[in-house]
Amino acid sequence: MVCVVLGVMCCAVGLCAQEEVTQGKADVKKEENKRGVSLSELSLSEVQNTSIEQINASYRDKIIQLRSEVMVKQIDLKSRLRDPEVNETKIEAMARDIRIMHVKLQKMMIDYQLEIRRILTPDQIRSWRTLENPSTKRGWRE
Repeated sequence: MVCVVLGVMCCAVGLCAQEEVTQGKADVKKEENKRGVSLSELSLSEVQNTSIEQINASYRDKIIQLRSEVMVKQIDLKSRLRDPEVNETKIEAMARDIRIMHVKLQKMMIDYQLEIRRILTPDQIRSWRTLENPSTKRGWRE
């Protein structure tokens, strides 16, 4: 009986130690994946800041509008999926519309970042953390 208890305790200690090693590796991976700095951390000139604010203003409303439309369509799709009376063709068409909207949103995000890229110096471009979904809140530049 004593051997069994000791065996269980040894396994438990070994598992805890293994979990700490795994967590340490995850922390290292997170740090490795975090590449680049946000626009607010770059040393931008006044002209660059002004230009980026203008780009933000031109894209912010478009992105908010498209995200809102996607959310409404997704809610509608969920309700139609639960309705046994709805034709499958209509459900598939709505899902296709949502995919198209996602592609438009992705293209808009790329266009947004390309415009910002045109304003940055080569060194700033190398340092900049790109392809992140900007927040639609004030100060959304990343």
